[in-house]
Amino acid sequence: MALSNEQLQQLKQRLETRLAELRQIISDALAAAGHDQLVGQVRDSGDEALVELLSGVDMAIAEIDTQELMDIRAALDRMETGQYGRCIDCGGEIAPARLQSQPAASRCIECQEVFESRHRRATPSL
Repeated sequence: MALSNEQLQQLKQRLETRLAELRQIISDALAAAGHDQLVGQVRDSGDEALVELLSGVDMAIAEIDTQELMDIRAALDRMETGQYGRCIDCGGEIAPARLQSQPAASRCIECQEVFESRHRRATPSL
């Protein structure tokens, strides 16, 4: 079942709201990214390790936020082109319930599972 215009507008609003939130989060993170400037300035090796850890955590969070921002932009682009709600892999319909829970979803659940399975195997384990 395809999304109604009202559902589509609600999802678009949710995506735009989250996009604005992420832009603010990333902007704030960039403004506060002074942790790496502290490395080498601290006197205690334990403090330096903490500063390096904080920098690594900040970078990981920023990468996740940036990926989510790109996913949202892509979803909004698909809305503009009329492709929203269509799986980017198989072209089938993405279930409306999936879009309600994950508005930036670009794949149907079946293709997403295949994608994640392949991605896990391609990622080396420690």
